[in-house]
Amino acid sequence: MRKAAGFTLLEVLVALSIMALLTAMGWRTLSNLFQTLQYTRSHDQSAQALHMGFMQWRADLQAMSGQSGLLPLEWNGKTLFITRRSANQSGWNVVAWSALNSPEGTRWERWSSPPFSQHAGWQAAWQDAHSWANGSSSVTIRSVAIAPLVNWQVYFYRGNSWSNAMSSIGDESLIPDGIRLQLDLPAQQALQGAVTLDWVRPQINPALTDTTP
Repeated sequence: MRKAAGFTLLEVLVALSIMALLTAMGWRTLSNLFQTLQYTRSHDQSAQALHMGFMQWRADLQAMSGQSGLLPLEWNGKTLFITRRSANQSGWNVVAWSALNSPEGTRWERWSSPPFSQHAGWQAAWQDAHSWANGSSSVTIRSVAIAPLVNWQVYFYRGNSWSNAMSSIGDESLIPDGIRLQLDLPAQQALQGAVTLDWVRPQINPALTDTTP
């Protein structure tokens, strides 16, 4: 009677080694796939947040108003303050855009006041906007973080040329013909490097965006 054929110890060890190698390769492939999915999701979320921020930035500028003796905008080198018509056109809001420090790093943020219809309401909202820009925690509930940031700059188009908005201090009562937003996004983010967005005041020649500061 013949003995049943079996595996030698060497054959078993070789088979186990091959299985261990295949398992390791499989886990490495899954890990790489997971990292790729995480990066893609992070990139999409960052791009969407920045896109929504740009849309809101344009909407604030489009609705900017200096009517009724209200100051339309002010740039202090760190924060851009804007007086704009409210969404339902029944009053005004003061909004502020700034680069603020947080435990997660510097972030580009937007703050908005409640709507108002009287000059006293504008004065209170304007003061609250400055308090928020200076780090007051009592008004941060109305702010939204848009994107991580290294630095940002604003340029105004006046007199047929672009110039640093700080050089236009004293002309706040005049709405510029164009406003250029320049963001410097951190290198470790999905979206990184310099990003520039131009806004042109309605009924102004779009050709002005061809001139760089």
